[in-house]
Amino acid sequence: MKSEPKFTLQRIYLKDLSIEMPHAPNIFIEMDKYTIDVNIKVDTQKLSEHIFESSITATVQSTTKEKILYIIEATQSGIFEFLNIPQEQIDILLSTQCYSIIYPYLRANISDLISRTSLPALTLEELDFNYLYKNYKNNE
Repeated sequence: MKSEPKFTLQRIYLKDLSIEMPHAPNIFIEMDKYTIDVNIKVDTQKLSEHIFESSITATVQSTTKEKILYIIEATQSGIFEFLNIPQEQIDILLSTQCYSIIYPYLRANISDLISRTSLPALTLEELDFNYLYKNYKNNE
């Protein structure tokens, strides 16, 4: 008799976090209009036969008058276990559900970090990893 499929979150953790404010404190005086660039990367690693790590890295850079206000790089990760699930389903879960689970933690950590700089608040926009995955597969 075959065992039931099982998808389990084992742990969510902040894997890396850094901030640079190379022009502080002078930048606070010059801060007028500023731009924000956000770059998101995803990664998955197989840790053992049934266990995978999914990670999302966000790089956020803000500039004003061609000077850097801040650069933040943060990686949020999760460890997930898959039992009795076909590999193609594991690939889909890793690319959708796992990222959807850990992304809110990344958003909260970046928002919290920026709030500690005394700079204007920033909350990363929500991402629909199901939509992104379908769009990626349709363009393959």
